[in-house]
Amino acid sequence: MEFTERTIHNYTIDLRAFDGALASVLMRDEDSDGVATTFTLNYATAALAGTEGGLVLRHSVTEAPAVTPNANVNVRLADASGANNTVVLRVENDLNKETVFNYKLDFDGASSATDTTLAGGKVENVTIVDADTESNTVELVKTTEHTVVYRSFCKFHFAGCLLGGDLRRYAPTLPAQQTARGWV
Repeated sequence: MEFTERTIHNYTIDLRAFDGALASVLMRDEDSDGVATTFTLNYATAALAGTEGGLVLRHSVTEAPAVTPNANVNVRLADASGANNTVVLRVENDLNKETVFNYKLDFDGASSATDTTLAGGKVENVTIVDADTESNTVELVKTTEHTVVYRSFCKFHFAGCLLGGDLRRYAPTLPAQQTARGWV
């Protein structure tokens, strides 16, 4: 399934409307109006959200780099009642005119079958796979809920530090869990 933003700016998708064969969701913002797009994926299954390539965000920035973020991605798991919930987001190259892609990630989910707010559970594991060859800046909204954040990218901005191989552009202010994992 592909969501290509050109004029709407806010997509809220109830993934229960699709059968179990849904293997991937592709999100990209193609407009140049200076307004960020928000993709909200409700009731994501563990299989879809926890598999690399299941959730793909394309670096398709046509806005000026000053727009922060260029895209918001909200993933709400159908079942986040366990202690080892995972969301994997793959960021890929796409046609764009900017070298920096700013995106904001908010991961949450249902704590039980009756939790229709999709906000009572937690996503403990977040993996960001950077298949984008340009620079990315990212904000994780619920860093205190993510007990494990895997680093699987080269160029990354997180909570005040911009990393790009050996290029550190300003001093890090990372949460303790990322500092403990060597993100500084």
